[in-house]
Amino acid sequence: MYDSIMDSFARDYERSDLWSQGTEMLLEEYYDGEEFDIDIILSNGEVVYNKISDNWSCAEPWFQEQGTNCPSVYPMDRQEEIMKIAADTTLALGFLWGVFHVEVKYTSRGPRLIEVNARMGGVSVRQANLYAWGVDLVEEHIMSALKIPLAPVIPDEPLANFAQFAINAPYTGAVTEKDWLKHLEGHEYLDAVYYYKFPGDHVMGPDKQVPTFLAEVRCLTKEPNTSMTDLLKYIEESITALTPPMKADNPELLEATENKFFFPANLFPFAEPAIP
Repeated sequence: MYDSIMDSFARDYERSDLWSQGTEMLLEEYYDGEEFDIDIILSNGEVVYNKISDNWSCAEPWFQEQGTNCPSVYPMDRQEEIMKIAADTTLALGFLWGVFHVEVKYTSRGPRLIEVNARMGGVSVRQANLYAWGVDLVEEHIMSALKIPLAPVIPDEPLANFAQFAINAPYTGAVTEKDWLKHLEGHEYLDAVYYYKFPGDHVMGPDKQVPTFLAEVRCLTKEPNTSMTDLLKYIEESITALTPPMKADNPELLEATENKFFFPANLFPFAEPAIP
């Protein structure tokens, strides 16, 4: 990656819009391990809500998001370490009120902070926390803006299992099909399907750049006898059997691509940590 950046700089810096903005770079340290979202609510300097969602492994080198599940299935002792660093860092930054979306990785050296966002998380974060823990982050944010003391009622056990899968383009090409996830409709676990690209749209795959999101699938179960494992197995079985709804710009990519950006079978949600 370093060599690629330097080659780009040497070749394009005089005519590139990117380099015309300046040649200084901020390099972030690479973290191994698993990634997590931590949603925190502060009420006058007190942490009144602190819950974790597992981020599914991102396929390198682009680190595009693949999906998430809530509640976490990570070992509880490590969850406590993750929640502590997230809360301590948010408070250390001087925040007193609001909803925060914190990202942390549990590395071979323990938990490490990625970032603290002074806002609610996007995409399915609100739904994940509302379904799993019964806490509406939008309502809490509004009340915090009005300085109304916050005291969300948090159940001892999760109310539901929620999972979201962001389907990435496996290669560069054009979308050819409409409603290609229609076979999921009517299943008891399905919460919602969203299409982001449609027939005729040209999309980018990992062979060119950060892959394009094709669609999003959200699944939910409130049945006490249905585990997160059951939910994730359903997602895996429903998606891996599909043929990507695309025509590749380069037909050779069809054979060369492992399809991991369509469904990261080799990077599927962890039930046991990769970091010992």
